[in-house]
Amino acid sequence: MNPPPTVKSFWRWGIAALVLVIPLLVSPMVLLTLTAIAPEHVLDAGTFLGVIRDPANLELARFTLVQAEASTVLALMIGLPAAHVLAHVHFPGRRLVRALLMLPIVLPPLVVALGFR
Repeated sequence: MNPPPTVKSFWRWGIAALVLVIPLLVSPMVLLTLTAIAPEHVLDAGTFLGVIRDPANLELARFTLVQAEASTVLALMIGLPAAHVLAHVHFPGRRLVRALLMLPIVLPPLVVALGFR
């Protein structure tokens, strides 16, 4: 049996993950945001403050945060009991239920890849 992971190995893998996540996820989001704020690729303080102070943008940001919080709470309310049942209760069709619960994790990258294609 394998020994449990150590804190040292956790940090090693965590730093490796961050090294991959930052360029692959964060930089495209930053570039997209900058392109949306300054389409001519010239970002000045006036343009930036104008976007931040726009009431429509503030309402969209508020809605996004509220929706993200609601989605997180709902996912926890459904996911934690489901994970507990799937981990501790053996029943017919358990593998099928696990496969169906994996679909939301597997499908979005596939849809994004097809969208780029």
